[in-house]
Amino acid sequence: MYIQIYITEEITGMLLDMKAPATDILRDFKILKSKVDNIQASVDKILETQKELLQHLSKANASLDSAEALDSLPDVLVLLSLPSSLRKTVITVARIGETTADEISKETKRKRAMESAYANQLTRLGYLEKRRIGRKTYFRLKRSLPAQVI
Repeated sequence: MYIQIYITEEITGMLLDMKAPATDILRDFKILKSKVDNIQASVDKILETQKELLQHLSKANASLDSAEALDSLPDVLVLLSLPSSLRKTVITVARIGETTADEISKETKRKRAMESAYANQLTRLGYLEKRRIGRKTYFRLKRSLPAQVI
């Protein structure tokens, strides 16, 4: 929103009727307009800086999400101990985060029913947690993974 002050002929005419000299009033208006313009320039700079900060934060957030996904990924030996079908599901859930079997199946290009069965099996084995929200079941990596069996 831009602050704009216009001194119209009508306002100038009204001011001439006042007791103060018109030149003093016009000078005061010019000073006021200059100050308002400076404030507007400062507000514009603040908004631009805020916009840049939001862009940096969104980039940092994206890299943080991927770093958290890597940190939460089970140990390589644990992954290798799983069958490749289950391993693919665990890696997909780690990459996406909390997700449904439908979203997992879109990523893995396998049937939803198959991914649902794999995710439920991984939940029973202790690799995933699940929770229901309405009619949907969401899966996510379990914070504390089961001990390695090798």
